[in-house]
Amino acid sequence: QNTLQQGERLRFQWRRLQAEVQELDIGINFPYLAQTSLGIGGELEIYRRDSTFSTTRLRGELIWMTAFEKELGGFIERWNSNQLGSALGVEDLNITRYGLRGKYVALDYRLNPLNGIDFSVEGSAGLKTRKQFDIDQEVQEIESTQVAASLRFLWHKGVIGNLGIGGRIIAEKKWDESVLTNEQFRIGGLNSLRGFNEEGIFTEAYSIVSIHLKYRFDSNSGAFVFYDQGWTEGNELIPDDRPFGFGAGVNFGTKNGVFSLVYALGSQFNQAILLRDAKIHFGFVNLF
Repeated sequence: QNTLQQGERLRFQWRRLQAEVQELDIGINFPYLAQTSLGIGGELEIYRRDSTFSTTRLRGELIWMTAFEKELGGFIERWNSNQLGSALGVEDLNITRYGLRGKYVALDYRLNPLNGIDFSVEGSAGLKTRKQFDIDQEVQEIESTQVAASLRFLWHKGVIGNLGIGGRIIAEKKWDESVLTNEQFRIGGLNSLRGFNEEGIFTEAYSIVSIHLKYRFDSNSGAFVFYDQGWTEGNELIPDDRPFGFGAGVNFGTKNGVFSLVYALGSQFNQAILLRDAKIHFGFVNLF
């Protein structure tokens, strides 16, 4: 952020989630064009899952900055996904959606807050075209209208001294005649449902409600315990579920940023909680 002294935000992230699962995420945001409250932004995400499918998502948006970390935006988003194998629930598809989003952040300290809220909401609608083979093995295009919405709300409240409580609500849903596997939401891991593999759960719609108790040692360090309760919407292949995770974590402040380490256990489809299935999530955050 602000590397070029223009208030811009640049993001580059590459992850190898599993042996043959890779994800590339690039984002750019330039606010205050020509010294106005308007800005532009864009995102590119490329996701490839072994020999099953490959998806590319491209977004462009126009942003109105009402204040720092408080903004409204209108965007156009283009999806293109290609079937690489013959897995069930995967088809070639193209989606174009138009939408609006809003963001409001008011935290006492971004890296390790004790008080404040972080809120964002988004809604979009558009046309989806998917390709199927009929009984004569000829390609048939099927069109449908797709509506999508997402919500993210985090809150922090100091109780006594450096002791605080907090929580978060994350929810996303797509309304369509049929939501294919290669366009479903992917959850699990440090930033969504802890105690599960990173983006290891596919679902058409979900919500996650979390609560935590935190003690802050200093501005960049602390320890916390948490509980995550999730709800996922199934289909004809996978039933609805209520996965949950719980555990404890620590944040270490260093000269270069904040390092997070989380130990978590999780369960889905009413499976028993086993210590051998525990997950250790770790991350590193810095602001420039």
